[in-house]
Order: sequence, then structure tokens, then C-alpha cells
Amino acid sequence: MPCERPSSKKQLRWAFAAEERGELPEGTAERWAEKYKRKKKSSPNKILEGKVANYLKRINKKHLS
Repeated sequence: MPCERPSSKKQLRWAFAAEERGELPEGTAERWAEKYKRKKKSSPNKILEGKVANYLKRINKKHLS
């Protein structure tokens, strides 16, 4: 019996393979992949860039005041 919702890439791979073998109705794997898409985490570099930018803004405000 297929899982209710795939929670890992391995389960999604299984769903696409099962669809090809005819074990799942067509379109099920794509629907699952779209519905349970993993959210990307922010990269450490982007977080650091944001912190540096905020710090520079604060410094500029202090010096301009």
C-alpha cells in the first residue's frame, strides 16, 4: 500500500517508479511532489549578508545623525 504522503526524496522516487510500473495512478507522483515540496532553508551566506547589511545601515544612521 502506498504511503499517504511522501516525506522524503526516497519516497518520492518510489512514487515515480511505482507510477511507471502501473502501481499508482498517473499523475499521483507529480501531485505529491508539488503538494509536499520541501522548503529550502536560507544559506548561511545569505543570512550573513543580511546581517552585515543591517549592521552597515545602523552604522551609517549613527554617523549621519
